[in-house]
Amino acid sequence: MNAEGSILSRSTSAWASALAGLAALAVAIGIGRFAFTPILPMMQEDFGLSVSEAGWLASANYAGYLVGALSAIGLRLPSSFAIRAGLVVIGLSTLAMGLEHSFMLSAVLLAIAGIASAWVLVFVSTWALERLALLGRSQLSGTVYAGVGTGIVIAGGTCLVVMSLHSRSADAWLSLGVMSICRSPSPPRSGRF
Repeated sequence: MNAEGSILSRSTSAWASALAGLAALAVAIGIGRFAFTPILPMMQEDFGLSVSEAGWLASANYAGYLVGALSAIGLRLPSSFAIRAGLVVIGLSTLAMGLEHSFMLSAVLLAIAGIASAWVLVFVSTWALERLALLGRSQLSGTVYAGVGTGIVIAGGTCLVVMSLHSRSADAWLSLGVMSICRSPSPPRSGRF
């Protein structure tokens, strides 16, 4: 391979890595961490959640996120395993939120989603930043973190569509759960995560 082909291949690999990181953070943060916010008004209408109950559910997700971030410090897992496991857990816990309406189980599911979201954020950051530096394209790190806003916009937009169809909160959770599972990123061929 000539020098021009090598540069093009590295550039393609860098973009593929950055976009894989973006997609993973869109699922992890936009859905696993922030989907509760636009779904909350629907849940209050569907189940008569009080402000206090809504606060407890939000706190469960926040606490899970804190536990996940702190536990990621000591985890000696390969990035590929931690990212994939986190994305699967987010998808399954989000789906389960659409199937279960128990307050306590909802709190547990939101905490689990919070833990998994933090793991994905930490391990995607490590993987993507190292990969982009190795490829000499560290400036693409902003593309990875654009996944946070992308995911929040997708979650919010999905909830607006669900509300416009006069559907219930369970439909929003199920829609986002299916999107999480179907849209979890396929890692690039080289520098897999």
